[in-house]
Amino acid sequence: MYLKRLEINGFKSFAQHTEMVFEKGITAIVGPNGAGKSNVSDAVRWVLGEQSTRMLRGSRREDVIFNGTQRRRPMQFCEVTLTFDNADGALPVDYAEVSVARRLYRSGESEYLLNRTQCRLKDIIELFRDTGIGKEGYSIVGQGRIDDLLSPRSENRRQVFEEAAGIVRYRARKEEAEKKLEGTLQNLQRLEDILGELGAQLGPLEEQSQKAREYIQLSEELKKLELGLFVHQYEAGEQRQKNIEAEKEGIGAHLEDAGRRLQDVEAQMQRTREETAAVDTETTRLRQRLMEASERVARLEGDQRVLAERVENLRREDARVRDELSAGEEKAAALRKDLEFHSDDALKQAGAVEERQRLQAEKEEELKALDAALSADRERLEARKTSLMDAMNSLMDVRSKAARLGQIREGLQARLAEIKQAREAAVRERESLDAERKNRRPGWSF
Repeated sequence: MYLKRLEINGFKSFAQHTEMVFEKGITAIVGPNGAGKSNVSDAVRWVLGEQSTRMLRGSRREDVIFNGTQRRRPMQFCEVTLTFDNADGALPVDYAEVSVARRLYRSGESEYLLNRTQCRLKDIIELFRDTGIGKEGYSIVGQGRIDDLLSPRSENRRQVFEEAAGIVRYRARKEEAEKKLEGTLQNLQRLEDILGELGAQLGPLEEQSQKAREYIQLSEELKKLELGLFVHQYEAGEQRQKNIEAEKEGIGAHLEDAGRRLQDVEAQMQRTREETAAVDTETTRLRQRLMEASERVARLEGDQRVLAERVENLRREDARVRDELSAGEEKAAALRKDLEFHSDDALKQAGAVEERQRLQAEKEEELKALDAALSADRERLEARKTSLMDAMNSLMDVRSKAARLGQIREGLQARLAEIKQAREAAVRERESLDAERKNRRPGWSF
């Protein structure tokens, strides 16, 4: 048996599919630092079942997948395949060529393949046990393993020697058999506990069994009695059914008459329901009109209050203008008296004629200005009076509208009261019909 071929795809630095063919003899892989020589040995360890990320020089499982460069995108999975020549039958399988493969996806899913058939990691380990090819075998010796082989401690060298001697398989089987034996002993111990507990329950179970037998016997007797009772009830039921059939034939005509009367009552009830529905519709319409009228009354009352305030303001403005007009008239009268005084004084004092004439002209100009102001006040007063009359007229219109709406509302309320009374009468009539129908039905049943 020897290694024929190594195929790597997406593992670490191997971005594309790489195939290495090994001929018989010695094969060496050389190259500068960073060329990926160690990745080849990591790929062999990984496909043979290595689980430690530290041994694969990484920190996560996904670190073994090609992570991409500036020119190549990262890959989503990696795969490594080892192919062995098994012509000598060193591996316990019926194949002349054995290929072992392992795949890992970035999603975390992993699978092992043996000759392109999915298998378990345990199957791979069992296949290469005692051949020296496993991940812990002596065929793959790293720098740390050399220190273990040269260590003076026997524990460090024992695993390699046992692998070379071919006894690791039997040791593993022994350990597995010991685990199974230990599990069997534990199961036996639990069985003994269960038997002990069941033994303690045998006495109560015997009593329960006796009671169960008595119960079965009594149940059989009860079944016989129930069967006899059922036969008796069946015969009595048949006789009662015959009596009922005879009574049913006797009251058939009465039922037909009662059915016709019931149809008449139901027709009357349907008419009453339609009238009630019409009354409800009319009530709803009148309530809507009443609500609209109430809203209009509320708006008119608000307009009435606004107009009343405007009238009050105009009255106050009219009083103020009247006061100003009275004051202006008083001032004009005083100026006229002053002018007459100065005119008389001018006649008496001839020497100061020119001065008096000047004062007279000034007083006349002031009197003209005051007359103009009085005229403007009179015009403004007339305008205020006109506005006051318009406001009074609007107020009267609003009051008349409010009175008309109040009459309409009273009429609607009266109509609503009439509709309510009619509806109550219809309800009482329907209740009377229902009561009459209920009183008549008991005589029709059988």
